[in-house]
Amino acid sequence: GVTSVRTLDGRRIYLRWANDIARGRRLGPALLTTGPIIDSVMIEGGNAYKVETAEQARSEVKRQWKAGYRSIKLYTDLTAVAYQTAVAEAQELGMHVTGHVPDSVGLDGVIAAGQKEIAHLEELRSSFIADYDPKKMFALYALDYARIKPVARRLKDNNVAIVTSLSTLQLLHDHTFD
Repeated sequence: GVTSVRTLDGRRIYLRWANDIARGRRLGPALLTTGPIIDSVMIEGGNAYKVETAEQARSEVKRQWKAGYRSIKLYTDLTAVAYQTAVAEAQELGMHVTGHVPDSVGLDGVIAAGQKEIAHLEELRSSFIADYDPKKMFALYALDYARIKPVARRLKDNNVAIVTSLSTLQLLHDHTFD
């Protein structure tokens, strides 16, 4: 059977359900949840907190820790300083760090910071596409197949996992081809 599920959406209700399940007040598999998304732009209709500076990033990570979250999700448009500070603060608190590959730091910055999980395979697009432009995220690009194996090796050598997401892939497909 299903022993655990995880969400990277960070809604408060998920944290409440996770705590209820852990205390035996609700029946269900172990529920693991990140806190709300941390980004440097507001996500329309999303569950996110906007941070741009080191102090804002540190404060938001601490806020999520105090609320009971033990994992954070970082997003694509984080400034380099906000990203690096959020990762460092989360690591200091013993929190799990997952998320996108911010355009401001790229894959090299993610690996250097010690982020051990990347949410969604398509976050590697800038590593696989020679002329990738983050402002044209949904454009059709040609994959540079020669880049895939070295990137996979770097991820493996640095113990960085990739989380796939069928719902995200479906959304990208629908947006691109409909």
